[in-house]
Amino acid sequence: MDLVNASMSKTVAGKKPGNNSEGSILEEGIKSADGLEGTTTNFGNTQPSIPEVSEACRLLHLALKKKHGSTMAAWRAHFDPELSGKACWGKFIIVAQDSAYSGSFKSLWAELAGDKTTISFRDLDPDSANILDEFRDWMVSNCDNIVKAWRTVIDSENRVAIDEAEFLNKMVGKVKTPKKLFKLLLIRLGQRSIMVEDLEALLVSVPAKERKAIWDGSTENTKASPGHAGASASMKPGSPVSAGHSPEASDNRQHIKQQIEEFKSLDSVCDDLKGYKKLLKANNGSLFSGWRKELDVDGNGVVTFKDFARACQVRGVKAVPKIWAEFDTNSDGQISLFELDPECSQLFNPLEQLLVEKCGSTKEGWRQVFDKENILRCERGKFVTQCKVLGFQGDANRLFTLLRPEPGRTYLAYDDLWVDSNLNEFGVTKKLFANKTQGSPRSVQRMSPLNRTKSEGSAAASPNARASP
Repeated sequence: MDLVNASMSKTVAGKKPGNNSEGSILEEGIKSADGLEGTTTNFGNTQPSIPEVSEACRLLHLALKKKHGSTMAAWRAHFDPELSGKACWGKFIIVAQDSAYSGSFKSLWAELAGDKTTISFRDLDPDSANILDEFRDWMVSNCDNIVKAWRTVIDSENRVAIDEAEFLNKMVGKVKTPKKLFKLLLIRLGQRSIMVEDLEALLVSVPAKERKAIWDGSTENTKASPGHAGASASMKPGSPVSAGHSPEASDNRQHIKQQIEEFKSLDSVCDDLKGYKKLLKANNGSLFSGWRKELDVDGNGVVTFKDFARACQVRGVKAVPKIWAEFDTNSDGQISLFELDPECSQLFNPLEQLLVEKCGSTKEGWRQVFDKENILRCERGKFVTQCKVLGFQGDANRLFTLLRPEPGRTYLAYDDLWVDSNLNEFGVTKKLFANKTQGSPRSVQRMSPLNRTKSEGSAAASPNARASP
């Protein structure tokens, strides 16, 4: 009140004698008091103005983005991990404090929740909620449900994981802000690609009864998350679980058989060479990376039937003889990279030969051509440029795409291409010299005989020189 009275007294003093109406003086005093942000009333409570609360909400968004990547990532992982569509006051306090937000929690909660006891994601970040709703409405209106839109539009090539460049290429012209949309779908920091499970963010603002129909077009209510592969496996029509009967009430043999069939249905079906290549690319980013990591583990350049069968066993592929027959067309008992990916083999083998011929080995060639700074990586632009310097005649940009071990990777390392048998060889390559700065020990100062002679002569000529013992 002292601040208000002081402001009013200044207004009265500044008024002209002819215009001293009490109403105008009181009105200007109130306006001056309203301009003071965070003013303390006679009740002892701080009443922040509306711009302060909006700024506090913006600061909360920044804190959540710095900690979790986006407001949606924070909502899915911490505010509402059960996908209930709401978050309570206690959860809000915990997440906000963990994100290093230092504003007024009560004032911010009052703005977000109003008279409600919980908040929704739309209350927390309405702009992001509108972006997600726009994308969901487009998928439902054009493809009937989210899963169908993912399979037919976004991941029509069945790559399983889609990076930002591919997503933007598919979504340009369909939604207003595809780049912001992609960032909202990422669930953790450092994530570079999205999968169909990440689209569960689109169901946050959807009522629970409508989620199943919007997700995959079905009408059954399931307890499992709609993004998981086994969400509807136990709710098939006619199964004991969907009929409401317990497994003990049905025949034990029939129940066991049904459980085995449901378990096998979760496996990736791979019966031919085309399906195996697709599986290899989905799990390793490229066929070349799959060849190095799963098939040609020892790096000898060939894979026998025994090696191939062991790799298929790890992946759960059972049609091993059939796929091997399609692989080994010349029936020599072994396969090479050319039989797996002819395009990559025709580009990679000349590059490898050039490095060996000009530098003596692939590792020395990588160091001299692609990693002169000894940073243990080579970006795409530098890789293309140095391939031309080396004399490589093929398409270096296409080769980089075929070699990278994961979608969206912008660099290559030596161990992405070859087996690094000696990891310590990439250590310090520069010769270490003794420290000759002032204050260094004399034992590390290496002086030539000429310098030593000059130094001794100057010491003898000095009148203050002391004879050595």
